Amino acid sequence: MDQFREISVRQSEELSTYAALLRVKLKRDRKVDDFRVEIFSRQNDQLSLYVRGFLGSAVLKAVVSGDEFEC
Repeated sequence: MDQFREISVRQSEELSTYAALLRVKLKRDRKVDDFRVEIFSRQNDQLSLYVRGFLGSAVLKAVVSGDEFEC
């Protein structure tokens, strides 16, 4: 997340919004956990994260705004 903030600060004049979809696979104890993370950002230093698990069910919703982190 630090790298993303660094890039957004560097390009703040050009960057107004940003969205990305990440697919994450974790292997542990012969089991694979597969989930998606949706990341949304606005120019005013606000970052939203939505983690979705099996069949798109919401696992975690979080917002980072300045020094605040809300789940």
